[in-house]
Amino acid sequence: MKLSEFKSLLPNQEVEFGEEIAGDEVFRLMVKLAQEQSETLDPASYVHHEWVESAPDQYRLKVKNITGSPIYVAMGDANE
Repeated sequence: MKLSEFKSLLPNQEVEFGEEIAGDEVFRLMVKLAQEQSETLDPASYVHHEWVESAPDQYRLKVKNITGSPIYVAMGDANE
């Protein structure tokens, strides 16, 4: 899996990742508080995420910004 582009999320805004994830891949969710900053150490403090079924046996990861500030999220390979 290659790193997806960081997507800007406003407070309470949601984004879905799906095409980037194959069923057998291990991934990591990355969060930045500003584009120029490095990734946060604990993405779960800034987003709520859940798997949603988009079709039978096909799932997408829905990510919601739970902070009061804009953030940036991306998906990448867990081994990189």
